Amino acid sequence: MVTPVYSFDEWTLVDFEPAAYPHKYRAIIRNNAAPDWVVRIPFGRRGYDQYHDQVFGLFANRDHLDPQRRAAYRARHARDRLDEFSPGYFSMRYLW
Repeated sequence: MVTPVYSFDEWTLVDFEPAAYPHKYRAIIRNNAAPDWVVRIPFGRRGYDQYHDQVFGLFANRDHLDPQRRAAYRARHARDRLDEFSPGYFSMRYLW
């Protein structure tokens, strides 16, 4: 499965909302050229820990705050920082 690429130049982050199982949250992005075009991108997996939940804190009970686990996650998923507005990008930015 190929994940669509949503560029920072063409899309704007609007908000977050809680997501249906199995995800934690959905990021809501809007197309700059066509403001009525809205996409919801699910990210985070329920049942999995994260370093620190910075979205709504709904899953703060899963925060581990372990800097070694955070460093290991960021090393494994370093490429996710480059995929603009992808599920990996949002997980890296807002959960890790």
